[in-house]
Amino acid sequence: MKAANPDLPEIKYGNVTEGSLQYSIYQGKHYGLPLAMTIPVFIYRKDLFEKAGIDKVPVTWDEYVAAAKKLHSSDVAGNTLCLGGQDAHMSGDW
Repeated sequence: MKAANPDLPEIKYGNVTEGSLQYSIYQGKHYGLPLAMTIPVFIYRKDLFEKAGIDKVPVTWDEYVAAAKKLHSSDVAGNTLCLGGQDAHMSGDW
């Protein structure tokens, strides 16, 4: 991008983690830079997981969706809640 537009400032990667850069890579090429990163925390009710037959905490989005589907019932809505933080607008329902 800098080669195409020499007026762009040099990018300092000192405060950007290597892990966060992975979100902007497609087929080995960088297509963006993270503007903000947060540390998501997953809090769950162990009793509901056990009742639904979920024996491990989800670590991928696919596992998260699968767990949400197992949890959803007439008694459990499976809603998420985000409290505070700059990305609070990204809260939603399972």
